[in-house]
Amino acid sequence: MPRVQQRLGTKLRQGLSVNLKNSIKLLTYSNIELIQKIEDILQINPFIEEKENFSVYNGEDPEEHRRRESTGSGNYIDNVISSGDSLQEYLIKQSGLLNTGKEERKLCEALISSIDDKGYTSLPHMDIAASLGFNKSDLNRVLEYVKNFDPCGVCAENVWQSLEWQIEKLYDNDITMLDILHVLKESSHENEISDQINYSEAISNYLKINNDIVSEKLTKIKSLDIYPGRTFHSQKNMIYPELIIEEKDGNYEIRYYHSMIPELVLNADLFKQFMKAEKKGERKNEFNQKFLEAKDFLQSIIYRKKILLKVAAAIVDIQQKFFMRGSNELIPMSLKDVSQKAGVHISTVSRVVSDKYCQTSRGLFPLKYFFKKKVANTGDKDVGQTELMDKIQEVIGAEDHYNPLSDEKITQILKNEGWSTKRRTVNKYRKLLHIPPQKERKVQQKELIDDLEIYL
Repeated sequence: MPRVQQRLGTKLRQGLSVNLKNSIKLLTYSNIELIQKIEDILQINPFIEEKENFSVYNGEDPEEHRRRESTGSGNYIDNVISSGDSLQEYLIKQSGLLNTGKEERKLCEALISSIDDKGYTSLPHMDIAASLGFNKSDLNRVLEYVKNFDPCGVCAENVWQSLEWQIEKLYDNDITMLDILHVLKESSHENEISDQINYSEAISNYLKINNDIVSEKLTKIKSLDIYPGRTFHSQKNMIYPELIIEEKDGNYEIRYYHSMIPELVLNADLFKQFMKAEKKGERKNEFNQKFLEAKDFLQSIIYRKKILLKVAAAIVDIQQKFFMRGSNELIPMSLKDVSQKAGVHISTVSRVVSDKYCQTSRGLFPLKYFFKKKVANTGDKDVGQTELMDKIQEVIGAEDHYNPLSDEKITQILKNEGWSTKRRTVNKYRKLLHIPPQKERKVQQKELIDDLEIYL
């Protein structure tokens, strides 16, 4: 008897581990991948069905019933992707979710209606704005929303602005990439971009940056889409949000976007009918296994949705200033921060934010966008890369021209002003700003003074 109990315990543990493994795997799926998985399950398992197509068993052969139901269910990916929306219609739908006034939306829609097949506006932004009575300030405010449309980079005036927007959003405003892009812009034409980005050594010498870093950044730039409009109808490049984040009465409401993923049900009555109709023990075991698989899959879907909403709620709670005021208010946030706030393991957070997007009043964003690395703190708050680089630039800009500051001295000044950071961090970001070291700055200042004395 004890031996039998031991076997049952082992079997139970193995069953739980398989179920848990499937649940964890589903966490990493994008919504398109999940839809494909659901389609596969609907094709092979008669006991899991779409809620709207829930059927009653009519006594036919189980295999024939499965084939009839699966062929009648349709293809969800084809239905969603082939909705017939043009690029303009797709962008108008996104603009409808923006937290803007009627007039700003009017300008936004005017920009959208002017785009060509490449995804660029056919007229300069300011010309479009002026024709409707908007000024530069109005235009800049609307462009902050437009920059976050999907496909990323669409509605720009030209290829260079499109690439700049893509770097800002996809690579967190990487300064080195933007500097390289500026060099490319000054030295090439649109149809020569792919050739120009091979000149890593020349760019490295011009910007005084390590050639390996330049090569790495150029590879990333090469991966960007120079014609975001042309790839719109490619299924691979389509992005759909799984979450809608809206502000209501001062609070933020997070909704799961049900329109994308079919609601499924477990057809327990059909299972009972199958088991009753089937007399062979072997087929009964097969049906029983299929029913358990269907049940486990539904539980995994529910678990995925629950965790996704919980993690999204933690992100919104931590990044509230971003949702209220925009990207300049994005604060440093790590996987650990969200893990602690949501009450789930850090590895679970890492899985669930992968390839998931949310539609907000400020545009469409990948969940990973909200994670910003902390590089220092000022006593009362953590600060990110942009804030620290701005501060380093400010300190160096105010230094004595005859006696430039060393990285150690800059670090000490920052600490005296309440910025807690390390010398190697200051050194790293000074280099990213392309600011020469202390000795070279001193030489440059001396040469400048000598030139001025000669001129005077």
